[in-house]
Amino acid sequence: MSLNPFKKRSYVGIDIGHKTINLVQLEKVGHGWKVSRQGMIPTPSDSVKDGVVIDPDVVGIAIKGALREFKISASSAVVAVSGASVIVRMIKTAKMTPQMLRKSIRYEAGHYVPSSIEDSYIEFEILGETEDGQLDVMIVAAPREVVESKKRAVERADLEVDIVDIEAFAIYRSLIEADENSVLHNMTVAIVDVGAAATTVSVVSDGKFMMTRTIVAAGQAMTDALKSYFQLNDEQAEIGKSQLDFTPLAANPLT
Repeated sequence: MSLNPFKKRSYVGIDIGHKTINLVQLEKVGHGWKVSRQGMIPTPSDSVKDGVVIDPDVVGIAIKGALREFKISASSAVVAVSGASVIVRMIKTAKMTPQMLRKSIRYEAGHYVPSSIEDSYIEFEILGETEDGQLDVMIVAAPREVVESKKRAVERADLEVDIVDIEAFAIYRSLIEADENSVLHNMTVAIVDVGAAATTVSVVSDGKFMMTRTIVAAGQAMTDALKSYFQLNDEQAEIGKSQLDFTPLAANPLT
């Protein structure tokens, strides 16, 4: 993985979550990138479920309004997919050409993809050769419904979807790969992305992406727990959640 796929001078990155939509405009500066504009809006109610945008028109109109509000001018968009239905696995295969591997990769992915292979986008990257002459390969699979629904929403905002990425990869690039001098290149670290509906945990070792897994429990579960226990409404529970201090728990973890 590298930043090389980003060929244009500017992009708008759009994160369509279950509770919020985040937008960031990036512009090429020398050999790097800078954030020139950013903003966040609430996701239209009941428009996203299990990573699928079930009402692309409503979400697209909201995104278009946000582009005007935050004065974002980039016309090429980068979106990402995530969730339990998005699969990232490291496998070993017999040594073969990339052309031969592309022909057989759908069969290999069938061992890991819970849904129909025909209903999924499948991609791979050869990471290197093992000591015994096999290939280390990363397989990525995402349901077509998840990918296409986000593309439709963004295109409804009159943007061109230039790249569809995996959220865990995007976070890895921005936090670790983009900074060649980061001390994290020499460590094994866990990247924890807590959303509203799911939590994604990724492991990076010596600067290399190793694995990612999704847990279907996140911020909304805590909101619901506070609502139930203290008899709060949604707004009160969200405010209460933001005021919680987990420092003592982190310093003295349960055993």
